[in-house]
Amino acid sequence: MMSSKSTSMALAMTLHPSRVLLWLVLLMFVLANAACGFTLYHLNLLWWWKTLLLILALGLSTLALLKFIRGRRSVYLEISDSGGIIVRQLNAQSEPGSSVTASSDVQSSYSEYVLILHLRLTSAAIMVIPVLRDSLSADDFRKLSIVLRWMAAHANDEQSRILEDATGNF
Repeated sequence: MMSSKSTSMALAMTLHPSRVLLWLVLLMFVLANAACGFTLYHLNLLWWWKTLLLILALGLSTLALLKFIRGRRSVYLEISDSGGIIVRQLNAQSEPGSSVTASSDVQSSYSEYVLILHLRLTSAAIMVIPVLRDSLSADDFRKLSIVLRWMAAHANDEQSRILEDATGNF
């Protein structure tokens, strides 16, 4: 006789900003600005046009980099048994801020090394949270990956059942 265990899919964890992602973005910043400078150097323009374009490119890329760095915050993620997701951004003292209810969107992608969460908030906005392996412990990464894949599989089953009911295949 098999015993049926009640498995809970509830999960709560803190996702920290990835250092690997920060280094990759910094590398892209340096390479993009070097390529821009190299390209402008070889263009047949007056020196002051080249300087003006280089300053503009550096300014815009620096603004984009600063926006990325300012947006790096730890997030406290709670997933309930029913599949509801609550997201709380943590402030500098690691205290939870205001919470937002969300649901996983179909555009979320899960691989062995990175999880990209597309969360649809109740305000219809989309929050994208990249989760790399260095964002949390290996065990928590595995648990989060399993729960998200389980939620995606059951969401697909529900959509298939709705489609079958709509087409008249009872």
